[in-house]
Order: sequence, then C-alpha cells, then structure tokens
Amino acid sequence: MSFFVPQQCSGLLNGLGTLLLILTFVAAAAAAAAALASTRGRGQAIHPGLLDLSRRLVLVALGAAGAACLVLLHLILIHDFSNEYVAGYTDRKMALLYLATAVWGGQAGSLLFWGLCILGAGYLAIHWHARRGWAGEPWAIFFLMVIFLFFGSCLIFVANPFQRFLVLGFLPDGDGLNPLLQNPAMVYHPPAILAGYAIWAIPVAYALAGLVVGDVEVGWQRSLRGWTVSGWLLLSLGNLFGAFWAYTELGWGGFWGWDPVENASLMPWFTATAYIHSVMVQERRRSARVWNQSLLFVTFFLTLLGTFITRTGIIQSVHAFGSGSVLGVMFMVFMVFIVLLWLGLMIYRRRELRRPGTSFSLLSQEGVFLLFNVVMVLITLVVLWGTVVPTIYQALAGAKITIGAEWFNKWVTPLGVVIILLVGLCPLLPWRRATPGGLLRAAWLPLAITLALTALEHLLLGRFTSWYIGGPDASVTLSVLSLLALLFANLALVTILQETVRGTRVRRRREGSSLGKALVGMVLQERRRFGGYLVHVSMALLIVAIAGQAYKMERDEVALHKGGQVQFGPYLLTYEGLAQRSEGNRTITEALVTVRREGAVIANLRPGQHLFAHQRRQVTTEVDTHETLLEDLFVALVGYDPRTEEAVFNLIVNPLIIWLWLGTLVLVVGSLLALLPRRRGSAVNPPAARTEEASCSPA
Repeated sequence: MSFFVPQQCSGLLNGLGTLLLILTFVAAAAAAAAALASTRGRGQAIHPGLLDLSRRLVLVALGAAGAACLVLLHLILIHDFSNEYVAGYTDRKMALLYLATAVWGGQAGSLLFWGLCILGAGYLAIHWHARRGWAGEPWAIFFLMVIFLFFGSCLIFVANPFQRFLVLGFLPDGDGLNPLLQNPAMVYHPPAILAGYAIWAIPVAYALAGLVVGDVEVGWQRSLRGWTVSGWLLLSLGNLFGAFWAYTELGWGGFWGWDPVENASLMPWFTATAYIHSVMVQERRRSARVWNQSLLFVTFFLTLLGTFITRTGIIQSVHAFGSGSVLGVMFMVFMVFIVLLWLGLMIYRRRELRRPGTSFSLLSQEGVFLLFNVVMVLITLVVLWGTVVPTIYQALAGAKITIGAEWFNKWVTPLGVVIILLVGLCPLLPWRRATPGGLLRAAWLPLAITLALTALEHLLLGRFTSWYIGGPDASVTLSVLSLLALLFANLALVTILQETVRGTRVRRRREGSSLGKALVGMVLQERRRFGGYLVHVSMALLIVAIAGQAYKMERDEVALHKGGQVQFGPYLLTYEGLAQRSEGNRTITEALVTVRREGAVIANLRPGQHLFAHQRRQVTTEVDTHETLLEDLFVALVGYDPRTEEAVFNLIVNPLIIWLWLGTLVLVVGSLLALLPRRRGSAVNPPAARTEEASCSPA
C-alpha cells in the first residue's frame, strides 16, 4: 500500500501526534492532581466533584493516547518515511498485517502501546470501582497516573514515535521490520506481553492505595481478582505465543532457549502465579499479608524490568526491540523510586501488616501453597541471576561471560519437578489440616493409576525411539528428572479427574439428574474451582510436552540431491526439488518433501528459506511439520544450491510437542471460566471466603 502525501500534510500529522502525546501527559497529570486534591487526612474522599473530575480526565488521557496510536498507524500505512519510526520499522513491500504490527514493533511504538494499555485497563478499573465507595480510590487513581506519567515522559522526551528527520524531504523507502518478526506469531505475542505487563499496574496501584489508607486486608485484593488473573493469563499467552514463534521461526527445533528477553517475560509470570495462589491463604486465614504485598509489588517491578531489558537494549538478544542509554537511565531512576515508595509504605503500615492470622498445618492446602510460593520465588531468583549477572559482570570487569541454556536447565528443572508434584498433591489435601494416614488413604488409588499410566507412556515412547538407539547420527537421552516430571504431571491429571468424577457422582445422586447435566451444573456453579482445575490441567499438559523433549531425536545436515531419500525412524522422506517465488518484500525458496510411513504418503512438507534482499539480504528459516498427538516430524531447510538443487535439512522428531499447544487452549478456557463473575455488584470488602469453596484453584 502506498500513497503520495504532501510534505505539509505529513508535518501536520506528526505534529498532531506529538500534540496528542502532550495532551495525554497533561490530562494524566491533571487526573493525578485532582485525585490527590480530593483526599485529606487518612485518605478519605472529601470532594466528590474533584474525584469525578479525576475519572473524567483519565478518560481524556485514554482518548488522546488512542488517537495518537491511530495517527501512528496512519503514518505507517501511508509510508511517511519522513518519520524516523516509520522509516526504521517499515518499508513499502511489507504486508498490511505486518505494517499494522509495526505499531509495537519498535521501541517508541511499544512504549506508546504500553501506555495505552495502562490507561485503558486503568479507566475500566476506575469506572468499575467508582460506585463502591472505597476510601483508597483517589490514591489508586493517583498512583496509576504516576505510573503512566513515567511512560508519558519517556515518549515525549526520549522515544517520541512522531520524531521527524532533521533533513527535509522523504526517503524513497524504509528499513523494514526485522525479518524475524515478520511472522504471524509476532502479531499477537508482543501485544499480549505488553498488555500483561500494563495490567499489573492496576493491582499494584490499589495495593499502594490500600497501604496509604490502612486497608491491608483481603477485600480490595478479592475485588481485583479479575485483573490479576487477566494479567496472568496475558503473560501466560504471551510466553506461549513466543514459544510457538521460536519453534516455527528460528529453525532449531526447540521452543525455549532461555534468552534474556524470554526470561524477562517469564519472571513476572512466576511471581504472579505465586501471588494468585498465596492470596487464597490470606482470604481464608487472614495471614501472609506482607508476603502477598511483596509478591504483588515484585511482579509489577519485574514487568518494569522486563520492559527495561526489552526496550533499552541493555541486554543483547534476538528479541530486543531497541537501544538507548538515556531511556535506560530513566527506567532505572523510576524503578528505584517505585521501590523506595513501596518500602516506605510497607514500613509505615508494618503494624497492620503483622496482625496474626489463623494458624494452619503444613500438611494442608495452605501448606502446599506456602511451599509452592517458596519454590516459585526460588525459580525467579535463579532466572534473574542467570539473566542479569553476565551484564553486571561485563560492566564491572569489562569481560564477557555466558550463561547458557544448560545452566538454566540444571537449576530450574528440579524446581519445576517439585512444582508439578505440588500441583498433583494439592487436590488430595484438605484446607487447614490433614494427617499422614488420611493423605495415604486419599493418594493410593490415584498414585497407582499414575504409575501404570507413566509406565505405559514410557514404553510407548521408548518403542518409538528404538530405531535411533545406537544409530550413528542420533542418540537418546532420557533424564530421570524428565521421567519424574512426566510422572507428576500424570498425577496432577489423575487427581483432578478423580475430584471431578467424585463431585459429579455426588451431585447426580443429590439431584437425580443425568451424568452430563450434573457435570455441567457443578462446573458452572463452582466456576472458580473448576476453572482453576482446568488451568492445572493445562500446566500438566505443558509439563508432559516439556518432559517429551527427553525422547527427542535429531539428525543435522542431511544432504540430499533431487529425488534422494532418507529413512528417519518410521518416516521415509523423499526430496522432490526446489520451488521459488517472490512474495511482497521477500523471495521464498521451498524444498518439496514427501513423507511416507509404512509405504503410505502421510504428508507433503514445504520447509523453506525467506530472503529479504531489501534488508541487507537477511535470510530466515521457515520450518514445516507433520503433527500427531504423539510426535511432530520437524523439517528445516538449512541450505541449498540453486544450480544443482542439492538441499541440506535438519530433521527432528519432537515427541508430545502438540500438547504444548493444546495445553494453551485448555489454559484459556480454564482462565475464562474462572473469570466469570460469581455475582453482580459484590462489595469492595466482601466477607472472607466460605469454607465450602475450597479448591486448589490458581484463579
């Protein structure tokens, strides 16, 4: 898409964009001032008119930020290459879909999207809580706007997406988006992560407000459960979308490489998961106040750290989106400020936070949640250490060190095995207290079923990989930890199934209904519990897929001439030749591969390479796969000779990988089920959760 736009109109549009950024900043600052002016003493609202004005100003800021995004999108679509951002991240041959995603494809655009998400989610939260009459609402608005004002200042003074080149005139074409990012997964991976980051500003703003007004109980946390679960869901999807991108785009056959930017979005997911579980203990036992406040704040801090890593270029990565020392300094100053603010308020309210709660046994669901939290925090610390230490060491010592995937796997894998064990044990334990004998009576049947199921899976996978044992080009590595992970994931699935069957039978006997009607009625009545169970099922499926990597088989650099064949396990691959075509801003070369099993054709694969001649002749690897419920046949074209049509392939059998993507669907369904409202108009400070609502739900 290309239009001729007069230079005067282009200047007006860029000027309008900058003006909208300034309007957004001014409106947000005015909203913060009005909210602050509406309080006195201990934070009680004394001027409803000012508070209402503050809410309206937030809406003005949201409208201005949305308009700024639309102006940027318009400049991208008309190819205004007098704009530095448009010239740096688009070109005339890019597909319309990737032109649209360029809005968040670079540093300045992604910060604008971050700010828009804060304002959008913030306005919805403010509007939802407007009629609830909570004393901390003015302070929540104030802190939300302070967070946005930081991003607004970055946009106006350092990373303005409407900055024009100083030299007058238009460039004939732009540099284009990074070819690695011109992948369908990049349409939804970055916005999911950025929106997940932004949404966590809402609960942390309300937490700070609660500390200001002295409300440290669980009421405001329960009222914001939808936001914490939504932020967690978006972070989950963002990470899984990123895994799918790595699996289909990078050509190495894996889905997680412990890249620093991958780690940046994974760390807040760990602490967010811990918080969602831990806050349930506070709901029931009025305890863990300091712990929950800390988890909530650390999650938000890690979202800032993730944005800092991704957008400032402080840590080099294939995923990094920008660089800038000034922006990095601004982020560090703001992170220090927010830490000092939180610590100051925590010290100020230390007496209220230390009020004792109801005791509980370690052998209980509360005890499992406590251990789960400890392990999650340990994993976060391990990942944080491995991510930032190389950069700190280089800055201090002037030498480079590398912490690779092997190091992360060595430390994270055993902790992950403990986590999935706790997920499996959780439904077997009651709240508050259990006995060892009671646990054994509850666990023996699901454990027996789990052992039989795991043995069967191991035999099946071992049989499928037997062709490779002792082969010259591949080997089998079966980790004991992977086998334990598979065992405990199966335990989680079996225990959840047992609880569901047991509950359905009880409801069916009580109501005299059919089995299906009893199941649906139970799930709809206990949405939070069974939504959590589905999320646990999704986690177990993800662990099954990860454990399957122990049975992974690879053959690298298999060279074939046209018509050549290679036997790879049960598959016979025939290379039929090359096909080449031009498409938009790339030249696509594909190898035609016919896949047979037991003599029958089961797939026609087209792995390829995309050449972006306009962008320094960069080449991306586009893999093709044949998927079954048991395994993926993964074929990547890593080299070819266009004259002789000889091609070089990497071949991989990835067992159980499809369960990673199916688990994603289950995660979405479970989270949405848990997010369905229990009833309309619940209070800001509802009563403590009823005992009969006990569940191991993370939602």
